[in-house]
Amino acid sequence: QAKTLFPYTTLFRSPVQSIDSLTYTDMGGVQRVVTAPGPPDYAIDLSGLVARMTPGFGRVWPITLPQIGSVRIDYTAGFGAASDSVPEEIRQWILVRVNTAFENREHDVVLQRGTVAVLPYLDRLLDEYTVHLA
Repeated sequence: QAKTLFPYTTLFRSPVQSIDSLTYTDMGGVQRVVTAPGPPDYAIDLSGLVARMTPGFGRVWPITLPQIGSVRIDYTAGFGAASDSVPEEIRQWILVRVNTAFENREHDVVLQRGTVAVLPYLDRLLDEYTVHLA
């Protein structure tokens, strides 16, 4: 899922590891595929929480059919294939959530004293990895 904000496109899922292809429908209705887009035709910035892609210096976006779905960017996102590439805070959050779901199969957790338990600190573990786009 990508959002075009002239002059660059923002990729919403992060972190982005690679941009695999750019597929678009030209004005003649023909589908064109650019595999592994990159320099010099495209400049790609994967360094931040939100990846960006733009035409390279002196280049322009391809002329596309003016309709919804005429452009698709396929990319690989995530922390990596190995479990140890996922940040520790995220792994801890997953472990606590899975354990809580296992121990308390109901929607709400009720303590022995009859009060509902909320663990406000838990979701704060993900703050560093949350992307706010507007």
